[in-house]
Amino acid sequence: MRRLVKWTIGAHPGAAALGARPLAVAVLSVALVSGAAAGCKKRQKGPGFQADDLALGAAHACALMKDGSVRCWGKNDAGQLGDKARENRARPVLLEAPSHASELFAGGAATCATLDDGANVSCWGGADSLVAAANALHDVAQLAIAPTFACARFKAGTVSCWGSSPAAASAGDPASERAPAPIPNLDAVHAIAVGEHHACAVLKEDGSVRCWGKNESGQLGDGTTVDREVPTAVPNLRGVIQIAAGGAHTCVTLIDRTASCWGENRFGQLGDGTRIDRHAPTPVSRLEAVRAVALGDGHSCARLYDGTLRCWGKNDAGQQNDGTHTDREVPGMISGLFDVQQLALGNGTVCARLADGAVRCWGRNEYGQAGDGTREERPVPVTVRW
Repeated sequence: MRRLVKWTIGAHPGAAALGARPLAVAVLSVALVSGAAAGCKKRQKGPGFQADDLALGAAHACALMKDGSVRCWGKNDAGQLGDKARENRARPVLLEAPSHASELFAGGAATCATLDDGANVSCWGGADSLVAAANALHDVAQLAIAPTFACARFKAGTVSCWGSSPAAASAGDPASERAPAPIPNLDAVHAIAVGEHHACAVLKEDGSVRCWGKNESGQLGDGTTVDREVPTAVPNLRGVIQIAAGGAHTCVTLIDRTASCWGENRFGQLGDGTRIDRHAPTPVSRLEAVRAVALGDGHSCARLYDGTLRCWGKNDAGQQNDGTHTDREVPGMISGLFDVQQLALGNGTVCARLADGAVRCWGRNEYGQAGDGTREERPVPVTVRW
């Protein structure tokens, strides 16, 4: 029922999911704990308490469970939790899941599920125009959602975008703000990712990358800070197998199992040991055996082949799990997490899905997006309580 990695369409991005999917991003696992009256805690078992897919938006998260149900938690001001309410939830709520959901995607305040392996799409929350356009899509292989625009990769290998962003209006057609418009000169696309105001695509043939949209921090990777209305090649970059986009930075996983990033770097989110913006791909320091990367608004994480995690960048909510609020310019290990199968980032929140279907989250938690029943900052991973 699962596919490839999800691009992070977290923060806006939302996010990227990882692991079995292509981009952005996201992977969650859930270990539910039920408290007995005597204070004895017992873990819930069964497919209804084991996550099979994960997606993070800016401040909410959703998990597709092994029994086919969907559970969401966190901020709910736009109905992004799908429970027909606008109340924030510090623990997952069970929603009436669309039938035959195969994969979840989230970004900003929107959540989507592909149905029947992408034949149809069901979305909720977010801007009405974004959701309405997405609900009309068919034969979708991947969705990438930002706060104000979204893109879809179709099974045929083409890409369409819509919403109020340079990334959506790549053809200069204002109608693209209302309905999906094909992105020109893009065929045989393997994966896509969207940031706050930019988008990128990986081509199947050689693993090269094309990006478009805003470029004030060099997030398009073409060596300039010039905005691009059409997909523009990232020079000297081949062999990309996975991509993710953050607020204004972009990272890729390469066939040699290394990672490179470019764009904004004021929090150290490029992981190269500096805080200098990079306008072209720059290798992430001290990082090997990379399986996938996921990005948030100003922080980044990587899942390694051994199932452990490394994170770097912004640390204002303890998302670096190092006991401080000091930003990190190079990757650091997230302690106590092993067998991670999927990774997803939001605005200061990180969630990981483990091999046993449990989900752990940490970092920002003011809306309950860590899913453990609290609204306190979580500097160490906590188990999502189904």
